[in-house]
Amino acid sequence: MKPGTWAILTLLLFALGGCAHSTPTADPISAAEHLGRAEALIRGRDFPAAAEELTLALRQNPRAAEVRLRRGELLEALGDDRGARDNYEDGLKFLEAESPLYPEMAYRLAYLFLDKLDKPKRASALVSSLGETTAERADLQAVMALGDGAPREALALLTPALLDAPSRPMIPRILFHAAQAYDLLGEEDLTRSTLFQAINHSENLALTREIEVFWNRLNSKAERRR
Repeated sequence: MKPGTWAILTLLLFALGGCAHSTPTADPISAAEHLGRAEALIRGRDFPAAAEELTLALRQNPRAAEVRLRRGELLEALGDDRGARDNYEDGLKFLEAESPLYPEMAYRLAYLFLDKLDKPKRASALVSSLGETTAERADLQAVMALGDGAPREALALLTPALLDAPSRPMIPRILFHAAQAYDLLGEEDLTRSTLFQAINHSENLALTREIEVFWNRLNSKAERRR
């Protein structure tokens, strides 16, 4: 064998050996077990560790929309808005607009763009993808109205949305944004009673955190007036 040929073979073997060495090992823990661990950690209020367990579950099944929604909820509760954005954007790549989980995924991403990331144009595109009569669309339009300082317009959108029996996750969101509208109108009693209903209906960790922050701000304002 010529010396040049031997050198080439040596380099190829070295490269192949390096590739074999860097091949990731399969996760010995199933996605279902990661999910179980995540829920146990959530009950213990260890949200960062729970989010990591859900990340590992998604590596095994990136199309698991419900897992992605749960992970996004945790990231939002932790204040990782950009991480939550990336999570939902990845999730929408696997969802058809006809999927029953599409409205929830699109709503959460649009809300992040509106309320946290100051990307109203990107939010508007997602709002347009939602059905014209959906609670998700009405609530997001109300959030836009609140951002424009138009609480009465927001309430005009939120009231029929609530009366039209929206999905369970939307009820506390609508109530929360109605409370924000009442606050802008100076209606203290309505603000507090509506906010109380919102917290009682909320099962979403990120929304509950938002409501608590708003409630504490109301209490601080009341203390300063005394």
